[in-house]
Amino acid sequence: MEYGARYNTKWLNNTTYVSPDVPVNFTSALCTPYIKAAILMMVSYDDEMPGANSEVARYAFNIALQPKKLIEIDGGHFGIVYYPSPLFDMASSAQIQFYQEYLIN
Repeated sequence: MEYGARYNTKWLNNTTYVSPDVPVNFTSALCTPYIKAAILMMVSYDDEMPGANSEVARYAFNIALQPKKLIEIDGGHFGIVYYPSPLFDMASSAQIQFYQEYLIN
């Protein structure tokens, strides 16, 4: 909240989740094998965010098609957003490199 709640950031924490009546409960990992874009996943070793699960994130990564890159991070779910910090620098540098390699060309 420290970063999102700052004045004039226009940050909103809104989400819509629809749970249709289907025989199998939805998980976003069901969609992963169908993603055609390059995937960068930054997964915490131990995600403390309710509803987030590092093992499920790694499973989704494993079933994703190439090109893909996994970066495992310390700092929990929001560790990479704390600026300035070495973790922020590492994460932002990795993101820039990934974007340059897969999205700009």
